[in-house]
Amino acid sequence: AAEVLEAVNLSDRAKNARRTLSHGMRKRVMAAQCFMGSPELVLLDEPLNGLDPIEADRLRRFISSQRGKRTIVISSHQLGDIEQVCTHVAFVEKGRVVRSDTLRAVTQTDEQTSYVLSREPSDMQALEAAVPGAAFCWDCATRTLTCSFPAAAGGAAAVNRSLLPAILAQADIVSVSAGVTLEQAYLARA
Repeated sequence: AAEVLEAVNLSDRAKNARRTLSHGMRKRVMAAQCFMGSPELVLLDEPLNGLDPIEADRLRRFISSQRGKRTIVISSHQLGDIEQVCTHVAFVEKGRVVRSDTLRAVTQTDEQTSYVLSREPSDMQALEAAVPGAAFCWDCATRTLTCSFPAAAGGAAAVNRSLLPAILAQADIVSVSAGVTLEQAYLARA
């Protein structure tokens, strides 16, 4: 008990009655209870809901530290939280699993990279020549260039090595992100 209370930053409240704790503290106590006795399987329902950012981060790090020691199943509508702690995801609708895969596969991390640019590239042919077989899409509203590439391209790092000089010759890069967010992947299937 002392070990898991320390992990959720509640060692100083070990003697307090549950009813005297704040909502966030009670959530952390419930999470700690799930890990008592070192179970092989831990089920958590919305474990980060109601936590302040510091305690949510601490609990995320604790959950991540358990990876490889036990199987942890998290049910949550907060897909950003899932992206930070999970390696596999399953979309469940009306009690049925409609998609289940690794997080990397669902978010297309190994198949797509998006670049927010200062302006629209003027020479798409130069970009296409830099990454043969890739497909490019420009979104004027968000100033985002999306590059979808085949496995033969060698992954995101290889694509970036080839593509970044061609992009930089035409525009400044504001940000780069691999794949799509888990929320975007979920909404795309709707």
